[in-house]
Amino acid sequence: MSGQWRLVARLVGQTTRTALGQPGATRILVVALIVAVAAVVAVTRVTDRVEAAVVAEAGQTLGADLKLELNGPPDKQQRALLAAAATASAHTTQLTTALARGDRLLRARITAVPTRYPLTGRIAITDASGQTKERAHGPAAGTLWVDAGVLARLHIAIGDTIAVGRSTLRVAARLDAQPGGGGQLFDTAPGILMNRADLAATGLAGPTARLDHGLLVNAPADTRDDLRARLSETLAPGESIMDPTEANRGLASAMAKAATFLNLAALSAVVLAGVAITLSALRHGVAQRETIALYKTLGAARGVIRRILAGQLMLMGIIGLVLGGLIGELAQRGLGAIVARLFDVGLPGGHIVAAWPAGGVVAVLLAGFAWPALSGVLATPPAQVLAGSVAPIRTRRWPAYVAAVAALALLAIAATGDWRLSLWVLGGLGVAAASFALVVTALLAGLARLRGALDTRLSPATRLGIDGLLRRRGPTVIQSVALGLGLTVIFVLVIVRGDLLAGWQTQVANDAPNRFVINVEADQRGPIRAFVAARDIASPVFYPIVRARLAAIDGAPLAEHPQTIERAGRLAERALNLSWTESLKADNTLTTGAWWPGMAPRADDAPPAMSIADSVARRLDIGLGDRLTFDIAGQPLTGEVISIRHIDWSSLQPNFFILFRPGTLDRYGESWITSFYLPAGRDDVMAGLVEAFPNLNVIDIGALLARLGTLVERVSLAVELVFGFTLAAGLVVLIAAMSIHRDERRREAAVLRALGATSARLRRAAWTECLILGALAALPAAFAGQIAARLIASQALHVAYHARPGIWLIALSLAVFGIATAGVAALGDVRRQPAWRALRASDD
Repeated sequence: MSGQWRLVARLVGQTTRTALGQPGATRILVVALIVAVAAVVAVTRVTDRVEAAVVAEAGQTLGADLKLELNGPPDKQQRALLAAAATASAHTTQLTTALARGDRLLRARITAVPTRYPLTGRIAITDASGQTKERAHGPAAGTLWVDAGVLARLHIAIGDTIAVGRSTLRVAARLDAQPGGGGQLFDTAPGILMNRADLAATGLAGPTARLDHGLLVNAPADTRDDLRARLSETLAPGESIMDPTEANRGLASAMAKAATFLNLAALSAVVLAGVAITLSALRHGVAQRETIALYKTLGAARGVIRRILAGQLMLMGIIGLVLGGLIGELAQRGLGAIVARLFDVGLPGGHIVAAWPAGGVVAVLLAGFAWPALSGVLATPPAQVLAGSVAPIRTRRWPAYVAAVAALALLAIAATGDWRLSLWVLGGLGVAAASFALVVTALLAGLARLRGALDTRLSPATRLGIDGLLRRRGPTVIQSVALGLGLTVIFVLVIVRGDLLAGWQTQVANDAPNRFVINVEADQRGPIRAFVAARDIASPVFYPIVRARLAAIDGAPLAEHPQTIERAGRLAERALNLSWTESLKADNTLTTGAWWPGMAPRADDAPPAMSIADSVARRLDIGLGDRLTFDIAGQPLTGEVISIRHIDWSSLQPNFFILFRPGTLDRYGESWITSFYLPAGRDDVMAGLVEAFPNLNVIDIGALLARLGTLVERVSLAVELVFGFTLAAGLVVLIAAMSIHRDERRREAAVLRALGATSARLRRAAWTECLILGALAALPAAFAGQIAARLIASQALHVAYHARPGIWLIALSLAVFGIATAGVAALGDVRRQPAWRALRASDD
């Protein structure tokens, strides 16, 4: 190492130790770095662990980590992959057949499972004694577990035997709930579980039988993605692979919303960290002017001074990264313990690499935000500094800040994994910052005119407070913009968090529908309404269903679209539920096109109008004006897409990919479905309903709702905890903002005290100044927060937005009072310091 570099290293160590040893800008900058890193580490680590916990919990709704739906038994390549990965697997077979008991016949869905089924979760059964039990295995050979509908319609009891193909098997238990139902709520009931060893003897799995094969797979989290990718390469057309969130659309929707919010919170922590460090760096740069002037006077070249300053930032960055990372890691470990205590379950350990954005945050924020503030000070002539008459130096800093914002955008994208959300939020904050600056500048100009008009009517303390703001218009604008951005982020998270949690609570409310009834005939709707009403159950709403298969796209048979078939998966292979409705449901949102009343006039020979789900549009690669042809029991029906809808599957309400205008499907035979809430202990209602209407198929989703409720509780806790860290990052912004020009305030207070101002008058002046500053920051932030919250709720999270004027008023009042209180507290030592000491002190 050359002598110059040794000198630079020694000066970096000395100046950093000296600066850290004194209360001042350097210490504030390091504290800002520590808290920023701690917030980012905690947010990313908690998010990683909660997502891992929720995925593990969600696996119990599928019965495994992964499920393959196959055209036949697993092939050699798939079995070899599973053997090489040393993973647990279970092969299941489903079929539909007729069961007989005396003169009663029932068409039922049978699932043949190995003894080791499910791989994840448990099966709920009721035995002959009436006791409800949970089992981590399937039925024993020679026995069946059947649902309540089978018992009621065949007039059998637990312990009886029934004929299944060529075999006679004993009903050993009532099947109450099982994993693996996925999201196909309206296709089939759980039906019957039998041991796979009995399947061959029944004769139902012959060469001509229509069988649906499934392969359940458990894999460690660190190899799951790789195994999934390898298994995906082995799939034939019409086969698919899914995880728990993909299998259950309601769960997938809830998880997607939670992930979006957690990403938004993580991004907010990054942005707030940037604001806090920028403000701290501004004061740190001012505090370094005298040292830089001294170096220049002693003949140090600008390059040497740059290396010294860069070394200081690197050293402070290392301190912030180490201490902040340690605090963040300890915090997230404490949160894991809290979760374990509250829910009697521990969070997975997660991956330490999930905290890597913290290192990037330090590098980007120091290089992009702290360095421009310091490099600008290099242009200050040393004579001005040493003479105590520093004039502002105008430098072209905007290229550095543009580069910093671009780097922050890339970092945010890497941290959140959602480039659209990151760019929209950062772009919105950029527009908000510019707008805030203009608004605050205009408000200060108005305040100046008001100050002149009311000069004699204002108290001396009020005039002092207003004069302080007007005298420091530049810093006041910077403070207001910084605080406004922080408040905007927090306001948005407060409102969006409330909308998100409210939607989840509605979804898993105590009276949410927990029974679905399918195969209802048109003339049974009235009698069923009367039946449930006589038993004090709310009248259900019925939805029509017409079963169809997709046959052609824009006139070309589906077989001519091999890529579409591969992309569509089960959508192209299985029967679809077509329906119709006059009005758009609350959990459906039009994204493109128009609903029936608003559509353009159609020619007499035009195909019937239809509306499709956005997921179908993506998988089939179609849009407005495209035509789909369906096969309905051998009869073709072609419809034209006039609108595309987003469906909120988390509502767990009946919803349909394809909707036609009322009247289009009248000539096709339809069935109906409905849902309602059945209180606990009212199983007799379902038994009576099936007895009165033997054709009905009742699906109990109570267990799914309970599981979803548990997931919602855990994800909600994660949302609350991550939100708390974002508030902590906002507090750092507040502290940093109130520290700008602290030395100048100290000298002003000293002069005023020397001229006879009392501590009480200075305190009242500080309250006036800080209250006005809080209003300047909070008012634009409230307005911007309303707009941003509405956009994020409707476009990113797809939840209902509620204005909540009461909450906004409370939040606005708390923000103004909080800023004022923190500001007055931060300036307390400025007021209390003796005048002679402040006047003799120099900038630290």
